[in-house]
Formats: sequence, structure tokens, C-alpha cells
Amino acid sequence: MSERLRAVIAQAEQLSDQEQEALAAAWEEILEEREWERIVAKPTVRDALRRMAAEARDQDAAGETEEISGDSFV
Repeated sequence: MSERLRAVIAQAEQLSDQEQEALAAAWEEILEEREWERIVAKPTVRDALRRMAAEARDQDAAGETEEISGDSFV
């Protein structure tokens, strides 16, 4: 662990439990986003997403889709 991260964690330890929970949630969100970015950056995943997008556009153009309103897709 870097010294800078150790220093930030030491500061975070001084926060209230509520503030620590909020900070932990924010860090988790950042880490999850980075993981998704790594996954989507893989060429095989990008290619699959492109194919799915093209298929969705084709289905929409063929009238095979329906409009989603609010929570109607749930």
C-alpha cells in the first residue's frame, strides 16, 4: 500500500462511522466502475457489445421492439 493511501486511510479513521460508511460506499463505486471499464475494454467484450447493439438496431428498424415507459419493462 502506498504511503499516500495509508495517510488517507488514517484521516478516514478519524471520521464518524456515518462518514466512514459514506466514504467506503464512494470508494466501492469507484472500484466497481474501474472493474467494468477493464471488462468492457477487452476486445472480445467490445465486439460482443457491438454485435448486440447492431442486432438491437436491426430489430428496432424491423419494428420488432416496443416502447418502454416508466417501469413497464419490469
